[in-house]
Amino acid sequence: NSILLPGVILVYGVGLLFPELNIVPKSENFDLGSLGLFTILAFTAGHFIQPVGNLLENIWWKIRGGKPTQWTKGSELINQDILGEILKSIKKEVTFNFLKDKELAKISGKDWAGVVKFIYIKLKSENKTERIDMFNANYGLYRNISAAVLVILGIFLFKNGFNYLWVDGLLISMVG
Repeated sequence: NSILLPGVILVYGVGLLFPELNIVPKSENFDLGSLGLFTILAFTAGHFIQPVGNLLENIWWKIRGGKPTQWTKGSELINQDILGEILKSIKKEVTFNFLKDKELAKISGKDWAGVVKFIYIKLKSENKTERIDMFNANYGLYRNISAAVLVILGIFLFKNGFNYLWVDGLLISMVG
């Protein structure tokens, strides 16, 4: 689940950084109650980490020039003749007012996002979105795990300071 597992990672990581909190059950004290409490904490932490993952995702795609579904319009990622045929098929199906007098290849990125959503809805009505839905579920899980790990790294650096040579190298390599 894209909420529980990142929450487990976050709670466990915080528990290792701050053992005095006793949020990670010890093997000698482990019982059903401590498992239940840990699961509730992890589930709650997972909900708190999800907006962090969403923020990181938005920053990532802004840096990369948009999401991959936006890259196909006017790019060499897809043969332009094939894209033209796809766009003709979409034009027959789409009844959005903003597309009536426009060439699909020249619409704005915001309007293109509407076309992509339309395609998904059309495929969903035909029960053809299983692969897309599986990808999105895994994507959400990995995004939130990444966010949890970055939050733990931030807490670690805040607690221990930035005087670690490997941290300096990591930050320098990320910046430039």
